[in-house]
Amino acid sequence: MDFLVDLIIIWGIIVLYRRWTAAGRARFRPAPPGPAPTPRVRSGGEMAACAHCGLFLPRTDTVTGTDGQTYCSREHARAHR
Repeated sequence: MDFLVDLIIIWGIIVLYRRWTAAGRARFRPAPPGPAPTPRVRSGGEMAACAHCGLFLPRTDTVTGTDGQTYCSREHARAHR
């Protein structure tokens, strides 16, 4: 039983020593923030607005209705008729 108490005391001393030394404190200190991430902008080309809801999206992703207007989906092309 005395051996177990001695081990706990030694473990506590080691933990406290590591916290008080420079190497130990660096482990508990949060890392400094890095540079801010640069925003990634995807060039979508020419933008077009949906004739039904007004959503802007790249012209390559639009659906052209029977009336020649651009829509964001087939459902909006059918709903706008």
